[in-house]
Amino acid sequence: MLSLIKKHGQTVLNIILLAALISLSLLHFRSQKKVGYVKNATILSKTNIGANASVQLQTKTGQYQQEINKREQEIKVLRGLLEKDERQEAVKNELSAKQQDFEGYVETLSKNMSQIRADIMRPVYATFNRVIGEFGKEHGYYLILGATPSGNVVYGDPGADITTEVVEYINSKTEIQNADKSGK
Repeated sequence: MLSLIKKHGQTVLNIILLAALISLSLLHFRSQKKVGYVKNATILSKTNIGANASVQLQTKTGQYQQEINKREQEIKVLRGLLEKDERQEAVKNELSAKQQDFEGYVETLSKNMSQIRADIMRPVYATFNRVIGEFGKEHGYYLILGATPSGNVVYGDPGADITTEVVEYINSKTEIQNADKSGK
């Protein structure tokens, strides 16, 4: 064997090096994972669960806007009375009280809307994170980034944009979960 290596040493060495390179290449390609990104706004608007959350938020906002409009109208009526009424002092006091109440309501509403939005969106984002994680594992992704208008992904090759596939995947998974819940 030693004489064979001495005679054809360079050839044997080349074969060993070639086998090592092929093995390393195969290991590299096998372990190589993909990186992709999704457009968060698209995920939110194009998935059923995201669209449902948006409808809930719009409904709440509409309800609060109706109350704001009603209170603004009451203040407007009182201002009109103030111009015509002899009881100006009583109307001024009522107007002042209504304005303070209105300002307090709007301030409280603003704080409440932030909490309501968080309460509605928390389970949606939790579902997105869980299902996108499942998608990533099933499709061999090492990393999936979320692209927002504020620029956390400044550039991504369009080939790495997996938004459409993720939207379809989320919709299929959440439809299955909703069917399971309604079937129980």
